[in-house]
Amino acid sequence: MILREAAHQSEHDDVVRGLASIYQTKSFPTWANPDGEKNQSFSNRYPDVIVKVKTDDTYYLFEVETADSVVQAEAEGQWADYDSVWTQCWYLAVPKEQADEARRLLGQNGIKHCTLVTWRRNADNTHTFWGLPGLQ
Repeated sequence: MILREAAHQSEHDDVVRGLASIYQTKSFPTWANPDGEKNQSFSNRYPDVIVKVKTDDTYYLFEVETADSVVQAEAEGQWADYDSVWTQCWYLAVPKEQADEARRLLGQNGIKHCTLVTWRRNADNTHTFWGLPGLQ
């Protein structure tokens, strides 16, 4: 995890809580690890959001990034680590405007088990997400 400026850390934590809330309102068992908290791990890692699929032992694992953290250091560090451990699928949630850069970094770093999810902060400080799994 890179060190974020306070404003970006607050935004990150709001996105983490908003993402977790979407699944919680649909009654999925959900855990969030905002602001470096270690509330729940998966494979000895602490992704930002962990969601258990209700029908089997599948989990949705999310790592949330802000505009300042969609960078090479994250891709070659945390993202590559997650990709080597979570070989089924995990989700990277980035600001909608950063999607192209995130795709470039994923490809450049050979990260192949990751699915991109995008988000945007709305005027009322809620968030809209695109590409969330399991909500059809």
